Amino acid sequence: MVFDDKERNTSSWLRNIYDYTMGVLWFALGIFLLFHKKLGIDLKLTDKEMVLTNIFGASSVLYGLFRIYRGYKNK
Repeated sequence: MVFDDKERNTSSWLRNIYDYTMGVLWFALGIFLLFHKKLGIDLKLTDKEMVLTNIFGASSVLYGLFRIYRGYKNK
């Protein structure tokens, strides 16, 4: 019985670390896509591509925040 509890705690801990890590990566990707021009990086995108980049960037930020929240909630 003790081994099952230890395995469950380890699995839960690793899942939380994974959620935090992926949340930070998705959030950082979204911030990069939204603010790449202000960072001085030109991706040479057309207007249509810029709209899609902004939509994907905003979605990435929201998904990253969700993953961070999920990691915090399951603590």
